[in-house]
Amino acid sequence: MTRVVLIYFLLISSSLTPLAAWAQNEPTPPPTLTDLFPTFVTAGSEDFSLILNGQNFNTETLVNFGGFPVLRPASVTPSQLRVIVPSSYVDRAGSFAISVTNPPPGGGMSSQFRFTVIRGAQPGVDPGVNRPPILVSVPLATPNPARVGELVAFSVSATDPDNDVVIVSWDFGDGFIGFGPAPSHAYLAPGIYGVNVTLSDGSATSGTSLSVAVNPLEEPGSEPIVTDTFGVSSAAVQFNFKPERRTRHDSLSLSGSIPVEVGFEPNGKTVTLVMGDLTREFTLGANGRSADRAFTLSGTMRRGAYTASSATFTIRLKNETLFPLLQSQGFFETTGKGNVDVPVIVLLNGVAQRVVLTFRYRARENVRGTGRD
Repeated sequence: MTRVVLIYFLLISSSLTPLAAWAQNEPTPPPTLTDLFPTFVTAGSEDFSLILNGQNFNTETLVNFGGFPVLRPASVTPSQLRVIVPSSYVDRAGSFAISVTNPPPGGGMSSQFRFTVIRGAQPGVDPGVNRPPILVSVPLATPNPARVGELVAFSVSATDPDNDVVIVSWDFGDGFIGFGPAPSHAYLAPGIYGVNVTLSDGSATSGTSLSVAVNPLEEPGSEPIVTDTFGVSSAAVQFNFKPERRTRHDSLSLSGSIPVEVGFEPNGKTVTLVMGDLTREFTLGANGRSADRAFTLSGTMRRGAYTASSATFTIRLKNETLFPLLQSQGFFETTGKGNVDVPVIVLLNGVAQRVVLTFRYRARENVRGTGRD
């Protein structure tokens, strides 16, 4: 009815205002980022154009470049946009997360790609020295979590600063290996597997990793494994970058809901948390809490067992050295701000749950870094 009235008003008044106002209130679709060019530059480069390809771009689309201020398009079409990256963004070597964001209503943020700033020629270093391949996009596994025997599709994108052919090899964490940018693999036992990806040009190598959760098959006649009620409602991280307090002064907190089996008795059971290179295992007491109070599972209980199929959990890690274990996920210690996507896996009673959190992260060099989801 609203559209009919507005079009009628347009016809009788010869005014574009009502129709334009209606169009502006239409939800903006989320953007999709498929690739970017270039994928690397040398530290100390001048201002340069960065081309991003994808879908649903518009004049209000913003480009997130690591922790630096967002970039606005210099030119844009629905499937491609161009931004000018200032030289101050690439004055030092490093790896930066690149994503695009459409504003509300609707909108949202795309997946991330990696942009690398490589070191330039160094005094006394042969400029002809071979350089290792560079990661363009983080490795992915689909589905994750998977079931025992289910085929998992892996993928990764990489490039080489010397234009050499990149050889991609995978260690799936269960004794099997694979090759190529998009292999597949099925796991024969439940668990959390650390998957290592190696990039090689035949001489120099680089690498990265990811975690894959594999759940057991359901027994005939048993209750189905539930994963859709898992969620993190609150997450926060803080790193201390002061030189005199670089160790054992970081903190992490997570809270949310997690499915539990009716009749589950927590006493003596273990819970495992995996985030990047951080792995923590908690042993629960009869009250659903670990002895160090770092993990708490809260829910309705009777005679030492949970009586409902869902519970709430809280994880609190304090006074630990966490930044080196989470840095690979995109957290940085130089001054800046940006979004950081971090996969979180929680394994409870043999069933793995997984979610990707987006931390709104801000860092101040030599002081601290803080992020919240």
